[in-house]
Amino acid sequence: MLVDDDGPTNFLNKELLIRYEFAEEVIVKTDGIEALNYLKNECKSSDAYPDLILLDLKMPILHGVDFLKEFHKICKDVKHDIYIVILTYSPEADDVIRVKDLGNYQWVEKPLSIEKLIDIHHKYFRERITQH
Repeated sequence: MLVDDDGPTNFLNKELLIRYEFAEEVIVKTDGIEALNYLKNECKSSDAYPDLILLDLKMPILHGVDFLKEFHKICKDVKHDIYIVILTYSPEADDVIRVKDLGNYQWVEKPLSIEKLIDIHHKYFRERITQH
């Protein structure tokens, strides 16, 4: 799942994920509330939680830190590992502190690249991506 308010960034990231067969399906949500509603409603009814969420912090409707707080509340009983990677241009010190208080998340600097995807994949899924 991509959670980012930047349409062109979402388009490029989705294409990258699909092109290199990193994901079978990519759900794109343009704000944190939309993403939380998807997790609350769609996932709970079908139990089809995403394996990975690439989360931007700087979003106008719901900041990524606030998304993380709500995510922990609604997904505390999920028996499926959902990994969250913070995808941002440059982390501000305040954001780093606020996120650290919520958990140990991997930070990846934008733009996303195949090399960064391979690192994420190896860290969480321990498989190799076939490069084309």
